[in-house]
This record gives sequence, structure tokens and C-alpha cells, in this order.
Amino acid sequence: MKKMILALSVVGLFFTTGCETNDDTKVASAQACLDSARSEAEASSCVSKVDGIDTAQASLIRCGGIYMQRGFLTTRWTSIFNAVNDKTATGDPVMRMMVYIGFTGKTANSITGNTNSVDANRVVDECKKSGSSGMAYLSLITSLATEIYNVGSGNTTDLSSITGYLTSLPAATVGNIAIQAYQANCSGSNATTSQCTDLTTAYNAGGGDPTAVGTSLKNLLQN
Repeated sequence: MKKMILALSVVGLFFTTGCETNDDTKVASAQACLDSARSEAEASSCVSKVDGIDTAQASLIRCGGIYMQRGFLTTRWTSIFNAVNDKTATGDPVMRMMVYIGFTGKTANSITGNTNSVDANRVVDECKKSGSSGMAYLSLITSLATEIYNVGSGNTTDLSSITGYLTSLPAATVGNIAIQAYQANCSGSNATTSQCTDLTTAYNAGGGDPTAVGTSLKNLLQN
């Protein structure tokens, strides 16, 4: 989880080619801009620097930038990190993370102009294209959390409430997202990490079938 959070600063963008292209320069400028951004509006200005650039590095900028546009600044990430790593807390660590990680608001966001579902789809697309398995996983958990929020008012709430909302979410919806999250970052050595244990169990139990995987994961997360 810590690696995922650090990835949002996009610090790892290094260009190893012998000569920089104009696109490289724009991406580097956007990276530096995001590093110093302290508000949603500032993040929007940074993301605009890579408009029209279709590279993994530009997608990583947009991946992190969408989170920042949605209010995921330092304080929010600290809350997420603490929630997931609190050894004294009760409940599944993924469920605790989903209290914080989803996008809120069924109406258009003032910064992005999109509903929470639209932005959740956008961040999944960009994070996947970035080539970062950790960010792809995180964006898919954001997508699932957003779906759960939308069962209710569309806003983040407490652990008890989202556990209840999960009951009403179709198993196939949960399963489709879970399969993608598992494939993104939960195979091999990551399979038994706290963020992947339930996903791995559900994926294996469901045999890759979305409804079966979703049913299994819902049971695991609610117990």
C-alpha cells in the first residue's frame, strides 16, 4: 500500500532515451507541477500539460492527477494508509480502505465536471495504461468503492454502512472488478498480502466467473 501511495507523486518517471522529445519535456513539466500542487485546481492545471499525449508516462500523470483533482491530497492519502495498516482496527483491511478510496458525488464534480462513476472509469483506464500494477489495483478498488457509495447517497460513509451497501451490489459487478484487481496486482508473491488475500481466495473459488467470484468476495468482505 505504501508503494501505491508513493507512486501517486509519479516520482519514478525517468527518461532513459538518449534524447528527449517534446512530449518527454511536457511530461516532465507535468510531473514537476504535480509534485508541487497543493489543491485540486492546481492538479488540473498540471494534468492539462499532457493533453493529447498517449504514452504510459502521460497516463501515469493523468492517473495520479485524477485522484488529486478528486481531492486526494496528502491528508487523504495519510488517512487511507493509516486505515489499511492499523493493526488494532477491526474489519477487513480492503473494506477499511474503501471507506476512503472511492470517488464521491453522483452529480458533476466542480473540478473534473464528471460524476463519480465517470471519473472512476477514467482513473481505471489511465492507471491501467500507465503500466503500474499497483496503481491499476488501487484504481480498481476505487471503482469498487465508488459502486458501493452509489448504492447509498454517493458519498463516503462509515465501515458499517458500506458493508451493508455491499450486500445490494450485484455479484457480477463486484466480480468483474475483483477479477481485474486480482490480475493487476495479486498474483505471485502478492497473493497473500493483506490487500490481496480475499481477492485471491475469491478468484480461486470462483474459477474466473464474475458472478461466482463476486459472491465469494462479498461473503469474505462482510465477515
